[in-house]
Amino acid sequence: MLKQFLFGFPIIKQTINKNLYDKTKIVDDILFNYNKEENRNQWDSEQIQHGRPSSNLHHSYGDTENNNFKKIDYSKLIPIYNDMVSNALNQIFFKEKVKFNYSIANYTCVKKTNYMREHVHLDCDFTAIHYLKFNNNQHFPTNFINTQKHSTFASKLLPTLNKVLDTSTTENSWMCDNYSINTDEDDFVMTPAIVEHSIPYHNNCDEHRITIALNIKIE
Repeated sequence: MLKQFLFGFPIIKQTINKNLYDKTKIVDDILFNYNKEENRNQWDSEQIQHGRPSSNLHHSYGDTENNNFKKIDYSKLIPIYNDMVSNALNQIFFKEKVKFNYSIANYTCVKKTNYMREHVHLDCDFTAIHYLKFNNNQHFPTNFINTQKHSTFASKLLPTLNKVLDTSTTENSWMCDNYSINTDEDDFVMTPAIVEHSIPYHNNCDEHRITIALNIKIE
């Protein structure tokens, strides 16, 4: 387990043992759905209606009851996620012992010209990303956006500091407009839900990138 600070926010990374669940079946079912419709994007329906920038991706949010697609069986992942979330929350300092609940918000599958717009997760306290299928030689990690105002001008006002500061370490991400942490397949990364993030345009990558997102609430 690794605890870091991203723009000052805690970010906790763990690794899921792929042998503990039916990973191949879940990946195959998601790829089956992707091949039926590369742009499954009910999530952005209101964005499109109002002429706002939307995403180009295959995404299950708001569309899980659509019988045109296979329903993904997450049952063997549930106890694993429960342990992952519990372990991660133990790294956060609370005044007292807390209880939590979580839901699987969606899966996301992208390749080629796919991308996901900037967003936060509403109605939850933390969010987690499980990198189910991820090739760090082909895929971009999640892009986290620094919404603190100083990040847009700090590098120009503090050029000497900007030149010598080692921004390859997450603890110095406060100086950056956006930041991506080192990511491997099977990583499970939890952040506060208010950290804005996106999936960059994948520039004709032919290998699918698949993630599962969780919404976590403190009771």
